[in-house]
Amino acid sequence: EVHRREGDLWQCLEGEVTFTVNGELVGATERVREDGSPNPDELVGERIDGGTTYTLTPDDWLWIPPGVPHQHTAVGTARLVIIKIRG
Repeated sequence: EVHRREGDLWQCLEGEVTFTVNGELVGATERVREDGSPNPDELVGERIDGGTTYTLTPDDWLWIPPGVPHQHTAVGTARLVIIKIRG
């Protein structure tokens, strides 16, 4: 996904999580809100091509600025904190 106006500050509390950031968001479309209207501030896509991967373990932090494609995956349980920072 891509947030056009918000940055994400992530902290890993438990487990291990892999983020892919930067690169190109393939098949990007506007996220749809619960009421069915489009949300022009957020894009979702099929995958990220050409991104950089980072693996977070407990106490690691990752900053993702507004406009940067990102996705995350975890094998097993991972607990994370996200702080949204509006730009």
